[in-house]
Amino acid sequence: MSILKLSLRIWVQTILFNALITGIGTLLMGQIFGFIVIFILPVLGIVFAIPLLPLTNALIRFSVQLPYSPPARIVWLGFCLSVLIVLFYNLFSFGFMILFGEGCLFFLILAAHTALILALYFAGGFLKQLYAEQDTQTPPHANSE
Repeated sequence: MSILKLSLRIWVQTILFNALITGIGTLLMGQIFGFIVIFILPVLGIVFAIPLLPLTNALIRFSVQLPYSPPARIVWLGFCLSVLIVLFYNLFSFGFMILFGEGCLFFLILAAHTALILALYFAGGFLKQLYAEQDTQTPPHANSE
């Protein structure tokens, strides 16, 4: 799987899982608005989170070059994407508070992180395969001593 397809897969899965988790969470909090969120949030997520796709692609490209084991690379990628989530939600926090009410930012960030963890879990096999392909193509670094 190419890096672009993999980054698109992680990006879309995170948006869809986030919509599902946020919708279920708002339903459990007693808001009927939650059912609508499940259908509206993916569209809004794709529109507003489109700048995160090239960043996700760049982070995956950079993680391929890291001299770590595949699980460590996935953890590094997850951390960097988590930082992007926090920055993204802080950037749009005022709009989210108007849409969902005050005190919702923590829930939205938690839902997005849970969605990211699920997306990375389901893309883990593809990431490990990508890392293995890149490791076999890259010659080992010669020791210059």
